[in-house]
Amino acid sequence: MLIGPTGSGKTLLAQTLARLLDVPFAMADATTLTEAGYVGEDVENIVQKLLQASDYDVAKAEQGIIYIDEIDKISKKVITHRLPVMYRAKACSKRC
Repeated sequence: MLIGPTGSGKTLLAQTLARLLDVPFAMADATTLTEAGYVGEDVENIVQKLLQASDYDVAKAEQGIIYIDEIDKISKKVITHRLPVMYRAKACSKRC
């Protein structure tokens, strides 16, 4: 995981690392990720990008880098909206 302020070069570092290691690289924006069937980008699309970057060589793709940008933004949304529901489910599982 790379952590740093906007514009500090995290994406460039990941891309450069992939190039130096000669491994395929695929990037996604976490704020656009959705479940399959909804508008937005789903996980399968990210894997498809990695396969394309590896010329559909599965063995090479397995060594590749998937860089998910803005993941901190999505985690804040999950915590804010789902955490109370998770606590209720956990409490119910202990009582039920």
